[in-house]
Amino acid sequence: MRRVAVLVLACAAACAFAVTNGSAAARLARASVYTGYGFDACSAPSLNALAAWQASPYRSFGIYIGGANRACNQPNLTPPWVTTVVSQGWSLMPLYVGLQAPCVSASSLKKLSTSAGTATNQGVAAAKDAASEAVALGLPGDSPLYFDMEGYSTTNKACTQAVQAFVGGWNDELHALGFTAGVYGSAGSTIRDLESTSSPDDVWIANWNGVAGVFGDKYVPDSLWPNHQRIHQYKGGHKETWGGVTINIDNNYVDGAVVGTAVAPPPPPPPTEGSVGSGDSLASASWQSGTFTDAVVVTLTPQAPPPAPATYAVKLMVTGADGVTPIASWPLPVDVHLNAQGSGVMPAFSTDGTTWQPLTRAPGGQISSGHDVGYVANADGSFDVYTRLPGLVGLVPDTLPPAQPQGFTGRFLKGQLALSWLA
Repeated sequence: MRRVAVLVLACAAACAFAVTNGSAAARLARASVYTGYGFDACSAPSLNALAAWQASPYRSFGIYIGGANRACNQPNLTPPWVTTVVSQGWSLMPLYVGLQAPCVSASSLKKLSTSAGTATNQGVAAAKDAASEAVALGLPGDSPLYFDMEGYSTTNKACTQAVQAFVGGWNDELHALGFTAGVYGSAGSTIRDLESTSSPDDVWIANWNGVAGVFGDKYVPDSLWPNHQRIHQYKGGHKETWGGVTINIDNNYVDGAVVGTAVAPPPPPPPTEGSVGSGDSLASASWQSGTFTDAVVVTLTPQAPPPAPATYAVKLMVTGADGVTPIASWPLPVDVHLNAQGSGVMPAFSTDGTTWQPLTRAPGGQISSGHDVGYVANADGSFDVYTRLPGLVGLVPDTLPPAQPQGFTGRFLKGQLALSWLA
């Protein structure tokens, strides 16, 4: 499950306007459309951290304002913090993590009723609670509030109907209270199930495909939510460092409703060195100074399920600073580290997910002449794959027989047979 946060409201729209319009936060924070890079973190970052992250390409981030299933404490999330953050030039994407789908796999989560009527009422209650939390933070009355509905089974009809009924109640009540209704969820479950309903105003599409854009998702037709109504979470949890401060974040590309008036900054300068995680704690990619000649965006995305015959695979993508233009190759190799995942496997590389090529060894990270990819096997069972090309890096069953040993000799010594061979 991804990180989550909460919001609460039991106040009519008039009350919401009366509270927020009189606050300093309301004069700074207003609902608008932001287009550019964003992120979300489990806990709202400190003011010092956000000041340091002015060096980043991000100008919008998600805040978890409430909900029964919010996971992290929010010591920084206060009305003065909102006022200061927006005055720094950030825009906010408020998330509310309430009751989840009845068929969600995590047993610890509080869940919706399978009754459509009850689920609708639960959606109304969540909207009131979310609006109340927004008012308490000083967010304006037309703010977008995004309900966080995590991924769930797509084969349970009753579960789908409960989610649709819940979101219907959420939408209607937020509209009655004057807020913009949004929903975050998996492209293949939550968002898919909303395509045939009275849709929310904005959608936050979770699909960790590494594409920094809001259109072209195979699960979500481009004809839906086309008018600056989308956010795309394209990469899961990993650590990034900007201005000397490290935060564990999810990456988003934003073209939708936010709170604030942030303007996207220019692309960051070319990275001299850096690293990025895969989000599942099983792989990471790192590169040295001089690997790239221009500003780039590097993503490493787990493939679930991995394409056969791989037992595990990640997709390495490198694009220009726009997050869209693909980079076909680069001068120095990127090191993709694959954590140990048991015996009987070896690293392989694929450009298409269908044909996997075995790799030659690259001692010290030096790829042999005539190759663009090589690997090092580490004593702990992990592998480092060095590549100058984008593609899929994975583990496949080790079916190659060992090479015939050279210099093989044997002799009997005191009742034992001693065998030896060259390295």
